[in-house]
Amino acid sequence: MPLDMYQQTCPDPPMLIAAGRAYNSSSLMGTSGDLTDIGADCEDLVASTCQITEAGLGGPLIDLAGNFVGMNICFHGDTQKPLFRPKILLRQRLEQYEILIPGKGYGEKMPPYCAGKTRNSRQGSYEPPPGASRIIPSGFMNTWEWLESMGHPKPPPLMLELNGRLVRTFEEVFGWLHAWKGYKNFDMLNGHGKNAWRRLDKKIVATISRRVISLVSFNGEGTVFFSCSGFLIRGPSRKGCARNVIVTSASLVRTCDVRDKFDENMRIEVFLPPNQRLNGTLESYHSGYNIAIVTVKGLRNICPEDMKFDDPSCNQENPLPRRLVAIGREPKGVLCASMGEPILCDENLHWPSTFGCQQLMLSNCKITKVGIGGPLINFFDGCLVGMNFYDGRPDRTPYLPCKQIREVLHSTWRLTTDRSVLRLDKPDVNNKCRWPVPKPYWYHGLLEMNRCGPMPMKGWVRQ
Repeated sequence: MPLDMYQQTCPDPPMLIAAGRAYNSSSLMGTSGDLTDIGADCEDLVASTCQITEAGLGGPLIDLAGNFVGMNICFHGDTQKPLFRPKILLRQRLEQYEILIPGKGYGEKMPPYCAGKTRNSRQGSYEPPPGASRIIPSGFMNTWEWLESMGHPKPPPLMLELNGRLVRTFEEVFGWLHAWKGYKNFDMLNGHGKNAWRRLDKKIVATISRRVISLVSFNGEGTVFFSCSGFLIRGPSRKGCARNVIVTSASLVRTCDVRDKFDENMRIEVFLPPNQRLNGTLESYHSGYNIAIVTVKGLRNICPEDMKFDDPSCNQENPLPRRLVAIGREPKGVLCASMGEPILCDENLHWPSTFGCQQLMLSNCKITKVGIGGPLINFFDGCLVGMNFYDGRPDRTPYLPCKQIREVLHSTWRLTTDRSVLRLDKPDVNNKCRWPVPKPYWYHGLLEMNRCGPMPMKGWVRQ
């Protein structure tokens, strides 16, 4: 029966029982005692009068009701009294190593014998506790180097050895998958939910395959900074030449260290299967709508979206279709699609303030971070409805409607400047607009047993 590290216990137990199990006979052993002031100078440890041997180290210390009080760690140097780490301090250590999730035990009353021995539990991405060193597990050097090159967080202890997985990465696909003929794993592509690729018209599928782009940005050290999708738009002609651009999320170049700060010098790589991998150039961006315009030279066999900027009737808002399809392209070029419907309930309209953009709308298409910047299309005719974003919720996907995308593109082609990169809104207007993207984290169901209790497992998915 798993131990519940968050169960409330008596703050000052009158009697303690130290338990252990003999190695040869497998018999249970136990001895009673109480708390003592010996070892008060020992950090994180408390002494008891239970008489144990080395066989009892690592065993539990419980009260008369059977509640877990702590774990026997070692003996006091002068008196040889056993020292134990109290449950609440042991839990903080487990939270530091991300074996337990920090914050669940917030508000629990500190036992008096733990006074002065607590540490602040760490929040956010995993970092070793002070004084601890990282050790790369044997046989995982290539995995470790790949994590560093992709900018992914390092795993907590035991995560690689137990085949834990990294969740919410830029490589995590959604919906049903679709690839070009000749793709090496073409017959292994599958998905979940409704198969949009089988339901969409073949002409729409062919058009999407030549329109949706995968983009990756790299920082100055050559490490992957961000990865998302984008789509080609046909803009108004300049000097008699047709001009195509890529519309995507400005998170591609939005830095994480300073609020509303953009790195205009990041290297951007554009990929359109099967073999067109080119460098793109950031032309302009809009912080309020989180849109970036990227140009690229040399793309062939493309089918950009024609938004008909010269037709005034296209500026009017069209009624939302009953069926929508969210599209994305993962870094290796495979297309992802998820079907859904628009969400029009008033109770869901208050949430866009978290992104700082009141023009956002919602659909129930389920996507991952791969779908950021990808198009949301009309199921029936394939026309563009908006651009998808991702806030981590599995049943809601925010998107920016076509009207706002058209406004940004009009501003891009109407303004002229000597700057190599054009910012389309004032920096101080949207200083509080962060457009946060959920960070990746490591997950393994076995390491959450203490937090959630026993649960049925099927593969890697909690049921």
